[in-house]
Amino acid sequence: SGIITSVNRGIETIFDYPAEELIGQPLGGLFTPRYQDYFKQQVQTKPHREDNQTHTEMAELEGLSSSGKVIPVEMTVEEYVSSGQISYACTIYSIEKRKKAEAQLAEYTSHLEIARLQAESATQMKSEFLASMSHEIRTPMNGVIGMVELLLEEELTDRQRIRADSIYNSAQNLLVIINDILDLSKIESGRMDLEPIPC
Repeated sequence: SGIITSVNRGIETIFDYPAEELIGQPLGGLFTPRYQDYFKQQVQTKPHREDNQTHTEMAELEGLSSSGKVIPVEMTVEEYVSSGQISYACTIYSIEKRKKAEAQLAEYTSHLEIARLQAESATQMKSEFLASMSHEIRTPMNGVIGMVELLLEEELTDRQRIRADSIYNSAQNLLVIINDILDLSKIESGRMDLEPIPC
């Protein structure tokens, strides 16, 4: 019938009740209301078993201490059948520390996920900035190179031509670096476009 007939000191400690208060009380009373119907259903829907048969079930439940504190517990119920009478031996463990550890782990994992998303967002922003910056720098650089090319087509003294060539070569080298940065930033930001050409 789900009535407590004996308890040990462990149960007294978990639920903060003396044994004499627990004996004769329904087992479901040790748990929060949401689980009391669970016990009634378990008792009423037990299948018929032959004598000397045993059956074991395990469940995680919410215990209720004498002070009203909710305690997460794990309960193993062993069912015995003898002379047609069904009796139960319940082993109940407090899993409060485990639940706290699980909650802390979940919180830590959540913080790690947030940090990962923030890092990815920062990387994405950096890549987009580099792509934009490289593009913006390349535009005036093309103008500089174009003007130097026009200057080199004019009549210059040897000294002027050496200086113009130096500007042109430096601008070309800088343009190569800018193009490489642009390509890398496009790859990182997922904006790289492939151009099929004969080879």
